[in-house]
Amino acid sequence: MDTYRQLLDMFCGDISLSQFLVTVLTAPCFDDHPAVAELISRNDNIIRTLSLHVKSRATLLEWARTTINADCV
Repeated sequence: MDTYRQLLDMFCGDISLSQFLVTVLTAPCFDDHPAVAELISRNDNIIRTLSLHVKSRATLLEWARTTINADCV
């Protein structure tokens, strides 16, 4: 777990983990990066994990409701 903690500690400065993820997922220059491809290929696991996390469950479910309702209109 030390490696994970060291990686997370990298995001305690100028760039947050969420900023990093949004950037690598939206900047076209990262589209072909193997780490981005792996992240996208496991999005079902990531979403499921977020839905099980006590601190993100309500927010994620509300996002899903809003998204589904918007797509159905």
